[in-house]
Amino acid sequence: MRHPFDHRCAWSWASFAFSFALFFTGAAARNAAFAPAVIPLAVKSPYLSAWLQGSKALNEDWAGFWTGDRILGWAGYAVVDSVAYQTMGNAGVFGIATKAVPSAHYRTATSSVFAMKAGSVYLTYTFLSPITPKDLLRQSIPFSYLYVTAQSMDGKPHTVSVYTDISGEFLSSSTHSQSMTWTTVPTPNFVTHKIQLQNQTPLAEMNDRIQDGSVYFSGMAWVDGKPTADKVVYKAGRDIDLRPEFITNRTLLSNDATNSGSGIIDNPWNVMAFSVDLGTVLTPSHPAVFSIGHARDDPSSGLFPYYASNFTSDELPSFVMNDFENSAKASYQLDLEIDTAARGVSDNMFEIIALSIRQSLGATELMVAQKSDGSYDTGTPLLFVKDMSRSSPAPVTNPVDALYAMWPMLRYLNPALGIAAIEPVLRLASSSNPKPTYAPSNIGHYPNAAAPVTEGTGVKNTPLEATADIIIMALDGARQSGDTSQLTKYFDLLSAWADYLKGHALFPDNEDQSTGDTYLTPAANQTNLAVKGIIALGAMSAIANMTGHSSVGSDYYAQATNLAQQWAKLALSSDGSHITFQYGTGTDPSLAYNLYMDRLLGLNLIPQRIFDAQENDCRAKLTAFGMPLVADQSISSSVWNIWAAALFNDTSVRDRVIDAVALYAAHGSSFSPFADVYNEEDGTVSDPKYQARPHVGGHFAVLALS
Repeated sequence: MRHPFDHRCAWSWASFAFSFALFFTGAAARNAAFAPAVIPLAVKSPYLSAWLQGSKALNEDWAGFWTGDRILGWAGYAVVDSVAYQTMGNAGVFGIATKAVPSAHYRTATSSVFAMKAGSVYLTYTFLSPITPKDLLRQSIPFSYLYVTAQSMDGKPHTVSVYTDISGEFLSSSTHSQSMTWTTVPTPNFVTHKIQLQNQTPLAEMNDRIQDGSVYFSGMAWVDGKPTADKVVYKAGRDIDLRPEFITNRTLLSNDATNSGSGIIDNPWNVMAFSVDLGTVLTPSHPAVFSIGHARDDPSSGLFPYYASNFTSDELPSFVMNDFENSAKASYQLDLEIDTAARGVSDNMFEIIALSIRQSLGATELMVAQKSDGSYDTGTPLLFVKDMSRSSPAPVTNPVDALYAMWPMLRYLNPALGIAAIEPVLRLASSSNPKPTYAPSNIGHYPNAAAPVTEGTGVKNTPLEATADIIIMALDGARQSGDTSQLTKYFDLLSAWADYLKGHALFPDNEDQSTGDTYLTPAANQTNLAVKGIIALGAMSAIANMTGHSSVGSDYYAQATNLAQQWAKLALSSDGSHITFQYGTGTDPSLAYNLYMDRLLGLNLIPQRIFDAQENDCRAKLTAFGMPLVADQSISSSVWNIWAAALFNDTSVRDRVIDAVALYAAHGSSFSPFADVYNEEDGTVSDPKYQARPHVGGHFAVLALS
């Protein structure tokens, strides 16, 4: 298939590498004081999610799956002037090899970079998970890159070759009981190893791993702006054979003669391996480029991956490898934009966002429906979001509270992504008979998304919260994108849901008191929950006005302003010093983060004195790790702290909150990809761990508001 991006970038790898090096030199200096608990490596989907323990060097520990309890076997070695060095993983030396010496690590929004010394050569390992928010085809491709370069440290030439391999642990954590098959496809430009489970079950998960699809691992050299496999040797075989072969001989000795095989994943440990000769190195070398991806073609409830509009899964490696230079350039540009915007707030704001963006988008998959003529409806993309870390009863799809939390990132990157995220919720509700009185809290188990998971299965209904969330996001998505088609299509449904809010928003009772903040004790008349419902009524007024229903819009506006006035009288403590958790419950302060949406939407329903009270209370009581959500519960949220801080007029107080969240993010020692819920007294991750969740996209709150 002729892919749609046949053009070549009018730039060279050398010029890019120079700019990239300058950018990362500055980034490394600024990153030096920030050491996150876990570092993203290859993070592009719920099933391609490789991380490294932050306290370990790249060659000191194995990469791990986001759950933290499963190794992902990914090894690396290099030979410099006939001396072997271990560069990735913790496999042992398999002969005479020493560990390369780590010299720097730094991060951007799209990349994690590890520099190390191997003899008289600097080796740089860059893990790139491309983010192309305005190019949905590329964004939908669940592949990441690793590229390796070398440079002489002493001004003398040195010969360098590199090796890497992966195991079947990228397919399954049940390595004793599951078998895999593999095939290898060589081409003149690159070579691809494809591995898959021998017995597949479509749309089924086991230990958060999908039981169908394939992992693709490709290798090439990038020379003079072109891909080539001339310097690549490939093999599949036992780890105890292939790694010593490279260490001893400086290369794999020959290409695989069979190009296929099968066996239990860990008996023996078969690996898919590449060696690449970088030649004689003085200045920065051309890169050895590898890509890894997890893709599947099986439709989910009649839906297909967005990339299916152009490629089958087996065609993806060709596009990905040929697109390396384009992806590197596009990611570099996004890195520059986010670096500039985030550091315009503070260096710690950048660190938080750089840790959050890949994690949040890595919990998503872009899908499309197929039309009756067999074509794909790319005009109405669907963003499916997995509620990572939910263990009971199972992960759910598009939990509305998660969409709401991550909304600032979706809005900032491309509001079309936000519209695509709420479309599955609206579509499911609209097709129900009878139509629901309020919005569903989710659309079903991941990845099936067949029907909402509700109360009877252990997942709380959140009628008030979910309804308000959807209306708020629908308005903002339409405004920011300039596209009102979703509002027009679902106006009757949204209006009916807004009518539900009229009678429930101000005084959330036992039916309405549950929220996505499941770590907090449920309670009636929650101040923060009530204001969300009121803001949603104001949003519905704007929706009505945008869709030609101005008389209805006037009614919703009158309702919203009336309820906002009543709420303002109930929300503060008797002395007016802070917002309370519940109406009339003494002095327990609450972090009313939902006020953020009044500002983001520009509704101005809430009087300034409410915002001032929260800012003053935070100024006086902020701890080292931030503000608790409720004073007497010691539970905090990095996301809701940033939302609250985004509202502060005093930027010094705002920055103190950001610094507190950054301190927490660099504080933990457990394998927990940015767990957004924690104890604000000591900075420990909550139990259960709310890790690797998409919610952390909410850390974009300051950038989205500005």
